[in-house]
Amino acid sequence: MTAYHTLADMHQYGIDPVACGRVSTPDQEAIVAARNAWADSKLRGRYNLPLIAWDVDLRMNLSFMSAWDVISRRGYNPAAPGDVTIRLRYDDAVKWFDGVERGNTHPNVTETTPSVPTMQAPMVITSPKRGW
Repeated sequence: MTAYHTLADMHQYGIDPVACGRVSTPDQEAIVAARNAWADSKLRGRYNLPLIAWDVDLRMNLSFMSAWDVISRRGYNPAAPGDVTIRLRYDDAVKWFDGVERGNTHPNVTETTPSVPTMQAPMVITSPKRGW
């Protein structure tokens, strides 16, 4: 699994650390790790993993999703505008990843070059000559 985004990214792009409430730092780190693994499952069908490089759009969308996971654990308040924004960003991130998976969205990534199997010349083995 590749760490496409970090806890610091989630706090920068997705949710202020204060808004995480009582969700502990280890729990937040576990959420980030789980979202990174989830991203592999979406990217695997289109790119050779592990990715070598990726742009901020991948980090941001994963941060939006992780922020929603934290809010879900902390407790979602539909009357709080910040919580609603986090939910909308999550929905947009899901659509973004679906677009990547289908080939409609093209993130700026560098994938691993697939290894090319080495070819050997064919060999023919026969029985000894029978004198025919």
